[in-house]
Amino acid sequence: ELFVLRPNERVDLRYLFYVSISKAFRQTGSNMMQGAAGQKRITADFVNNYPVALPRPEEQRSIASSLEKATEKMDSFISKIEKSIELLKEYRSALITAAVTGKIDVREEVP
Repeated sequence: ELFVLRPNERVDLRYLFYVSISKAFRQTGSNMMQGAAGQKRITADFVNNYPVALPRPEEQRSIASSLEKATEKMDSFISKIEKSIELLKEYRSALITAAVTGKIDVREEVP
């Protein structure tokens, strides 16, 4: 089931997006789900009546911009970490290959 959220002149689209993906919204929605175990879903009543703090539109835009900047930073950090992990895996593989083929001597104790 799909619910379309349409902002009006009092609600910034990006602000509404961040509200809808917030932990509080998702947890409350999860707790309000109805239906059989494999077919649980949130109700239209939940979506229509979920309380949303609505600061002035300019403040909503500011909040959304701050969240976007923070998200971009986190995405950048995640990307750097993933690249580092890949490099470490390559280094590990090369080190194992070098040890197995005798290119490095691993019998000596390293201080």
